[in-house]
Amino acid sequence: MYDGFAWLANNVPPVTTATRLPMLLAMTCLLTMASVVPDVFGAGAWLFAVAYLVVVSVHAVQFSRSSQGESAQAIRRMCPVNYAVAALLLLAAGLGHRWGWLSWIVAVLVLVSTVAGRRNTTFALWSEHFAERHGLLIIIALGETIIAVGAGAQGQLTHLAVASCAALAMVFISALWWIYFAVGDDIRAVRAIEDAAPQRRTPLASRAYSCAHLLHVAGLILLAACMHTVIRSPTLPLDTALAVSLSAGVAISLLGQAAFRAILWIGPTAAHLTVALLSVALVPVGVLTSGMVQLGVIAVALVSLAAVLQLKRLPRPARE
Repeated sequence: MYDGFAWLANNVPPVTTATRLPMLLAMTCLLTMASVVPDVFGAGAWLFAVAYLVVVSVHAVQFSRSSQGESAQAIRRMCPVNYAVAALLLLAAGLGHRWGWLSWIVAVLVLVSTVAGRRNTTFALWSEHFAERHGLLIIIALGETIIAVGAGAQGQLTHLAVASCAALAMVFISALWWIYFAVGDDIRAVRAIEDAAPQRRTPLASRAYSCAHLLHVAGLILLAACMHTVIRSPTLPLDTALAVSLSAGVAISLLGQAAFRAILWIGPTAAHLTVALLSVALVPVGVLTSGMVQLGVIAVALVSLAAVLQLKRLPRPARE
């Protein structure tokens, strides 16, 4: 729904009281959803589902006010999907923690399949603003990973191993930022959408941002989930779940970037895929040695990828 509100703000900017107040209401509900995520399969399930229903309703009502008549028509075709997802979350709350996750899986599949299958739609699209909103989402996700590093190192920076591991983690995260922003993919993406035929802009933006960015965020969530433990006990071997999460987080994020490039035809993807596979292959390193060693080797791979992309930085390839 963050993505949905990026589309909304692209069509109905919050520049009047009548558009700002509903946006604030939706933001309050999104904050409520975020606060109950740790207990979303338990006591927080109903609160999350009801807040999501309000968010969907605000989104639908505000979109219907778009001065772009075609956008208002397009959102009416999306409303049944959005309300179906809200209904599935309410069903999940009713089913409880034992079976509710099944309803969650269906809800996610409905959303992703709808976005991925979107072909010719008529949403108005201001590509620069749209790309900026999604770039901010990546910045927020990277920021949460940095918070996890800080939480893990809190009170222990006087220990050389912890301080060194925290420094490695910052190199690691900075390399991920560099791979997305500093090599110009974000700028070339805007140009790719602007250069596309009008009827292709919305499908391109949907697949590149609404789908590929889900991989970016999912990967960074995995990293944030395990980074605290890695920093807290840097010299100890990782259990298998943490080692997999660390490597998979990098791999999924790089797969998202590779998909982003491929969808928009803005650059080759072989280097991203190679480092993604290497990251997965490094799971035994964390299990057999330590989290710090696994983190350090992956950091070297990411820095190398960033350097290669920087050296081979080229203008956006022409479309066939």
